[in-house]
Amino acid sequence: MTPDRDLEPRLPIPRSIKPRHEHGQNFLTRGSVLAREVEYAGVTAEDHVLEIGPGIGHLTELLASKAWHVTAIELDEQFRPILDDLRRRHDNLDVLWGDAVKLAFPAFTKVVANLPYSVSLPLIFKLLEHEFTAGVLVIQERLARRLAAKPGQPGYSRISVLAQQTATLQVMEVVKARDFHPPPEVDSAMLRLRRHRPRYTVTDREFFRRFLDTVFLRRTLPLRQALPDVPARLLAGAGDKPVEATAPEDLAKLANALHAAGIAIAEVPDEVKRKAQKLVTPTRR
Repeated sequence: MTPDRDLEPRLPIPRSIKPRHEHGQNFLTRGSVLAREVEYAGVTAEDHVLEIGPGIGHLTELLASKAWHVTAIELDEQFRPILDDLRRRHDNLDVLWGDAVKLAFPAFTKVVANLPYSVSLPLIFKLLEHEFTAGVLVIQERLARRLAAKPGQPGYSRISVLAQQTATLQVMEVVKARDFHPPPEVDSAMLRLRRHRPRYTVTDREFFRRFLDTVFLRRTLPLRQALPDVPARLLAGAGDKPVEATAPEDLAKLANALHAAGIAIAEVPDEVKRKAQKLVTPTRR
């Protein structure tokens, strides 16, 4: 971190606000970081921006000053006075109250948000079900690097494959824990998403999910060895690349073929998946 960054004044947090651990509340208080977040997203006066978890509203105000319209979704009622005041000052701002995991999203062109750690992944996959052009999300650095990892890179995993079906993902910069109040236990990162047409198709999404869970348990093995219960004749064209170096579209192609052949793939228990994920630690690039 540069000396200038260290000396940058922190954005204020109202004394009445109490960060709630159960909601994953860590407020980003570096104005320059928030400004770059908006810049990386390329927000313009033509955009309808979705923000999830506006909280104390510093990012919200930046977005409202640049976008055609902003819709913010907030769960915690302690922020209502702050966000009501922002709405009075910015007639292009709407606030929806409720759980963003459960609420229906409005139509939007871009998303810019500092996501609560505990629900980052389900929110990202929910966002990717929608049509939009681009976005920037501040999430845990380790998760950001896993989502953005390419075949053969550290962290490439089942969630990389699923996310990259409809988006190009890039880690733009690390956001240090000390830039938040209260500081979380780990660093964060800005993850830029550029939405695109699907790179591959799958015939059954649940089957594909189970397939990915299974093969990434044996990520260092060739695909034809990572599925020991599948007849060898169905894996003849799988090749000798290890799972961790196989492109998403090739994984989808094999999964579709196995589904068409009536092959059953068992559910991988969550505990087994968690243990496997701990073995995959992305490094900084």
